[in-house]
Amino acid sequence: MEIFLVIERRVHEVKGSYFVYLPKSWSKAKRIAKTKKVYMIELKDGLLIKPVEEKVERAREFEIDIGKHGWRRALNLLLAGYIVGADKVVLRHDYLIPITWRQEIDLMVKKLMGFEVVEEEERLIVVKEITQLYDLDSMVERVLSTTRYMLRCLLEILRTGDKDVRALIERDNDVDRYRYAIERQLHKLISTPTLLAEKGMSPTRIIHYVILIRHVERIADHVVSLAKIIMDQLEDLSNIEALRPIALRICELYDEVLDALKTKSLDKAYSIIDSRNVLRKNLKGIEEMLKPKLRIMATHLMRIADYIADICEAIINTRVAEKLMV
Repeated sequence: MEIFLVIERRVHEVKGSYFVYLPKSWSKAKRIAKTKKVYMIELKDGLLIKPVEEKVERAREFEIDIGKHGWRRALNLLLAGYIVGADKVVLRHDYLIPITWRQEIDLMVKKLMGFEVVEEEERLIVVKEITQLYDLDSMVERVLSTTRYMLRCLLEILRTGDKDVRALIERDNDVDRYRYAIERQLHKLISTPTLLAEKGMSPTRIIHYVILIRHVERIADHVVSLAKIIMDQLEDLSNIEALRPIALRICELYDEVLDALKTKSLDKAYSIIDSRNVLRKNLKGIEEMLKPKLRIMATHLMRIADYIADICEAIINTRVAEKLMV
């Protein structure tokens, strides 16, 4: 939302009611004399006034010139368009779009919840939103629970030495898919003040969601990296049992952070950060005994613990921000 001018107005009181004069130039430009109505959107930290003739939600189309940007960038721009809230993305090319490129588009679109290819021609592909996803809390819950499942799978792999990590990698793809959808919803909320007010969302809460999802997605990535090391190098990973207590403690910390997110408990958040610091010391104490591959695995485990602590810091910051807004 672009800001052109900030104006201070005197508030007048008449018989217990309050009113202000709207700026004359703005009222004329928005034809207030004709409509005699405005939208008043109450936000947590202010009041937003919009003319009634302005569309609250409008279709947003994004066009990509494949010849100008190249194929790889075109794919990335499709993802970017989805995340920032485009309702329709049109990919054009001066020449025939190869079937292999179309297959890559199909694979990409499968990761973009609510999007489908709705039109195809020799030099054109149109991708469009066909379902709207506004249940943000459910999507966040899915990402959190799927990542928990992945951590538990990793713990089982460390215990049994199972090399089949395909299901775990597929769950990581689910985390990515939901992360894209969540970021798309957040961009739409930011760009549509009426929707933001309707959902009772504050800018602070949106920032909280962005930070949370990014950290959880990184945890899932590190879990997959660990699983792939086990899959490729199991025969070289003697003494892997030294990492099992660390992995178990990380799973416990993740469960604790899920509880802290629900309760918004500062005490729990600080306790988890302290536990991460203890875990770091314990890991440093056994690091010299580990072979190179196990040291790499230990680094991945520590990064997971760090991201869990980062989530706790986000909980603390959000609680402080909420208190400042009261």
